[in-house]
Amino acid sequence: MKNYTKIKIDLEIRFFRRCSKESDFIITINNKPFRTKTTDYSFNGLGIIIEDSPPLKPGDIIDLDIDELNIHQKGRVVWTKELYFALRVGILKIGLLTGSFRNYRLSDIIIGLQRTLKTGILTIHQGSINKKVFIKNGNIIFATSNQDKERLGDILLRNRKITKEQYIQAAERKQTTGERYAMILVDLGFLKPSELVSAVELQAKRILSSLFTLREAEFEFKEGSLSSKDAVTLKLSAANLIYREVKKTADVDLIKDYFLDSILDFSPNPLDLFQDIRLNRIDRMIISLVNGKTSLREIIKLSSRNELYTLKCIYALLEARILQIKKEGEAPSEITYEDLFKKAKETPHKLLEKIEAMYSKYENLGYYGILGLKEGAIYDDIKIAYYKAAKEFHPDLHFNLPKDMKKKLLEIFIYTTNAYLTLIDPEKRKEYNNCLQTLWSKNARVSKDTDDFPLFEKDVLKNEFKTCLHIRQPRLEQNSEIAHSKFMEGKAKFKKEKFEEAAHLFAMAISFDRAVPEYHYFYGYALQMLGKLREAVMALNTALHMKPFSATIVAELGYVYLKLGFILRAKGYFNKALKLDASNTRAQEGIKILRKA
Repeated sequence: MKNYTKIKIDLEIRFFRRCSKESDFIITINNKPFRTKTTDYSFNGLGIIIEDSPPLKPGDIIDLDIDELNIHQKGRVVWTKELYFALRVGILKIGLLTGSFRNYRLSDIIIGLQRTLKTGILTIHQGSINKKVFIKNGNIIFATSNQDKERLGDILLRNRKITKEQYIQAAERKQTTGERYAMILVDLGFLKPSELVSAVELQAKRILSSLFTLREAEFEFKEGSLSSKDAVTLKLSAANLIYREVKKTADVDLIKDYFLDSILDFSPNPLDLFQDIRLNRIDRMIISLVNGKTSLREIIKLSSRNELYTLKCIYALLEARILQIKKEGEAPSEITYEDLFKKAKETPHKLLEKIEAMYSKYENLGYYGILGLKEGAIYDDIKIAYYKAAKEFHPDLHFNLPKDMKKKLLEIFIYTTNAYLTLIDPEKRKEYNNCLQTLWSKNARVSKDTDDFPLFEKDVLKNEFKTCLHIRQPRLEQNSEIAHSKFMEGKAKFKKEKFEEAAHLFAMAISFDRAVPEYHYFYGYALQMLGKLREAVMALNTALHMKPFSATIVAELGYVYLKLGFILRAKGYFNKALKLDASNTRAQEGIKILRKA
């Protein structure tokens, strides 16, 4: 059941990429232990499922001890969702954010910090190597290293910006006075003040480049203000940095082993899609082959460059989040190469005024107004209008703006994206239009035909719109009764081994009520008996997501994988089922079958 508590339909934007991971651990709440497992994790948060639905609510603080992910800290409950005999919980980590490049990608960390406008120091260490990246309002402004070859003087000497004598003289003075090396070079006249920024930028880029070669490094991010001495602001786009460096160090064997036959598509997330990234002519040719229908193997054949170059280019675009591996059965994103690189006309000297003007009125415009559309706009019009607005107000395209302006850009962008996602979805659009019609009916003094109609100018109209959305929540009682009736009919057919009819009835039950795990479990079981194994996996995984500690569902997944020929995976599911319930006969029988095989 939907629960509208805001005017806008909230867009779920992940600033830090989530990685799927199941790790079992114990959480103690009110001195009582609860069996728990992770579903996913990111740089600053994680999702967990707790058995037996403990009394947790948003704002509660819990202790996290997850050895497999090396997470040992407190977390704040952000949201909760009731499942069947379990509680799904979203957690935000509290305090110092730490981890290893074994579990986290440097590219994800950099993009996430940029988008959350964080200020602080990211420290990376591996053995004797220790490097620091200074971040202000999400921007990388400086970097340091304890490696001799990455000291400013050594870099300038190798690049013949200073002489050996100048290098030695500046080093001796630094040892005596403790002054910053860069300032010494300027004071001694070895560098002009105008050359200082380019010299520091050269050093930072070398250090940042070296970070992408580390695989086992540990890191920590300490949020807090920076001293004025670290005020050199480098103009580095996160997407450009990641693309350039990953392209050099791409693990092409990994992508060849796992993704050659996968379909490539553009990211559906507009925050990822319209980043500030600059590609050369050849790379643009390669990305133009992506259409949501063509596999990586076919793209390599069509590319004018060799396999190694093409793979590195694709890998870098995946890491920068511009591209993604399309999931099985997922429709193409309908994004095109032209959409991505057709730049909006910009007026840089009026940019701040434009942002301020839009920020002062964007919520009052409503979803049609923010996109400059009429109520009857067709899909293509909505898409064109959104891409134009998204590129104009994308926060990553203006990463050097002050923090307050970046926040305003982000709010405008999210509202614009909410408008797009609502208006392209027939059901959401219908609901939105119905609520607008209710408002117009109640406020006949306002004409909806006025182009500049300030829809939510008055607080009373905003409150009426909230109420309108709230009272339009669907009534599910009747649907639940029909679903249960179809489910019971299906079970009767299942007992008589009429699996085709049973599967059809279980599918009907799900169509009326998707929230009952038993419906998905029996649907998957029936599909397995019909030999439709991949469909069975999907149905059983849906049931398991809703009821994650069910030995019955886990065991049945073992049988599906056994029939698919994945012996080790089947064994893993049988063992997991027995760990959840040692008396589960279905899993015990599965282990016996494996021993005989």
